[in-house]
Amino acid sequence: MKENDTKSRNKGQKRTKNAKTEVKTANTEEIKQDAAVEKKPRKNKRGAIAAAAKNKRIAKWEEPENLVKLEGWARAGLSMEQIAKNMGVSKVTLYKYQDESIYIMNALKKGKEVCDFAVENALYTAAISGNVVAQIFWLKNRMPESWKDKMEQKIEAEVEHEAGGVLMLAPRLPDE
Repeated sequence: MKENDTKSRNKGQKRTKNAKTEVKTANTEEIKQDAAVEKKPRKNKRGAIAAAAKNKRIAKWEEPENLVKLEGWARAGLSMEQIAKNMGVSKVTLYKYQDESIYIMNALKKGKEVCDFAVENALYTAAISGNVVAQIFWLKNRMPESWKDKMEQKIEAEVEHEAGGVLMLAPRLPDE
């Protein structure tokens, strides 16, 4: 009799499990439909709460006064590591913020561009004023084909070898 009771209990448990699975499946479909309509994060999942907190942290830096700070730090020539330190985040987090927020990316880009243009203008002014080092730097970067430190020349050679003799190479320069 006990075996029959155990079997009937096991069958009942299986039925309960199947019923729970069906309920879970139905609830999952309802949740997906609700999420598609409302597009609100579910607060009973850690990931959703973490994502909301992350978005909140990014949103803080998307505020106009903070974007001005980011642009200013970039314009002042601070590295990404220094900017991240000023923000109170790691460099990796700053790169993630930049990837996820067009506003943060543009503020950093705009600040760096201003700095790059200022340096370029100063280099140009120095080159025009007769600073030979600035002139050389400008020419090497603007006209690298003509102003390389090392010019490459192609040299062809014929190898003549006689049995038991010395191997001699005679360079043949290109006809110009």
